[in-house]
Amino acid sequence: MRNRLAATIVILLIPQLAWAGGQEIPDNGAQALSRGGAFTAKADDLTALQYNVAGLAWVRGTRLLVSANIINASADFQRAGTYPPNGQPWDNQPFPKVSNSGGPFFAPMLLAASDFGTRAWTFAAGVYGPSAYGSAKFPTTVRLNGANAPAPQRYDFLEHELLVAYPTAAVAFRPWQFLSVGAAFHWVYSSLKFHQITYLTAARSGDENPDWDYDVHLDVSDGFEPSASAGALLAPNEHWQLGVNWRYSTDIDASGTATASTGPNPPEKPKPMYDNGQYAVVSSFRTGLPMIVRAGGRYIFRRGAFEAGDLELDFVWENWSAKVQDIQIKTTGVSPQPALILSPHRYNDSYSVRLGGAYNFESPNGLWSLRAGSYYDSAAAPDEWTRLDFRAWDHLGFTAGLGWQAHGLSANLGAAYVYMPDRTVTNSLLRQTHTLGGSISDPSYTVVGNGTYSASYVILTFGLEYKFDPFR
Repeated sequence: MRNRLAATIVILLIPQLAWAGGQEIPDNGAQALSRGGAFTAKADDLTALQYNVAGLAWVRGTRLLVSANIINASADFQRAGTYPPNGQPWDNQPFPKVSNSGGPFFAPMLLAASDFGTRAWTFAAGVYGPSAYGSAKFPTTVRLNGANAPAPQRYDFLEHELLVAYPTAAVAFRPWQFLSVGAAFHWVYSSLKFHQITYLTAARSGDENPDWDYDVHLDVSDGFEPSASAGALLAPNEHWQLGVNWRYSTDIDASGTATASTGPNPPEKPKPMYDNGQYAVVSSFRTGLPMIVRAGGRYIFRRGAFEAGDLELDFVWENWSAKVQDIQIKTTGVSPQPALILSPHRYNDSYSVRLGGAYNFESPNGLWSLRAGSYYDSAAAPDEWTRLDFRAWDHLGFTAGLGWQAHGLSANLGAAYVYMPDRTVTNSLLRQTHTLGGSISDPSYTVVGNGTYSASYVILTFGLEYKFDPFR
């Protein structure tokens, strides 16, 4: 029977679906990433679908692009305090440090565009997703005093597998040599799997008896949510280009199933109302992706007509405060019927400053480009809502890369190191999630988010683009 199983699930962890300023580590595309993500005013390859759709009008001929990021994440949490006494071998032992073991994550892009022989139009389509680390995993147990102790971060996060894809169609128009505009439609698809421990009850403040833990898995998806973007690119003279791009926010309303299972010695009172391993219906898992505005200016260094190099400065604003405050969960077909559960994360808007450029030189075997850049992404999560799932605090990135072009073929390589300053949290509002419902601020449930958080990323990226002219 499913009666209170869904109540367990609906208020479980529900990690925030946070990309930029959180889970996203800028940026997609080998050329753009190598420049520190400063690409809004250049946008001269097919990744303009993300950075500035107006740039597609400057992409002539017919082109195909295959690109991918390979992301490896390091993340650690040293929880403050000690295990509470519960008659276990690890009683009163300091919480050990735990680390992510998710391994490298592969994030591909496949894009195409053509001018179909026209003078001023370009049409494009493709599939890509956020530059995100979508497979994180922390331990369920740790070894202490010769026994398997429950992991100290289990009430916050154990693991997730996330897939978000943007099948996209776009058009760009260049009415004059100095100006182009463009628009795109995005079909947003999401598949989200989360794993966390919830708690049946709280007999006293600080209670963390593993016998009262419930192992919860959530599997939801949303097959279609619409979004759109629009951009403009202006070149007032041969040395300057200015770009702006806007992407509309997206509501995600996923549905699916969830399971919960007890530990080896579940308590008798209150008797848990669960069928271990059986499914509950999650009729609505609501969160969202923010509105994003990019703006940038690019200065071009020339030797005659040849572009010898450039330097670009971009600003990016992401409206997280409008989309990730309280994640809303609903269930159906259960008794009692929980109408609405809120999981607060209280994100702030985030902003980013990106600086990068390139030095170009010709050789007998083609055109070469050396690129470098840096960026700063502000935190989306305030200190009191710091969590392990998406590490949504400040990012500082350092990037470099190499490009080559000849005979219609472009090959690009890039690398980035993303440093995240440690966060030591002493005012956490993150508590155990109550299996059967209850207030998130109930003082009888333990605060589990205090401690020191550490994280960094290494990104390797490549791209291969081929240009040909079948319509000429």
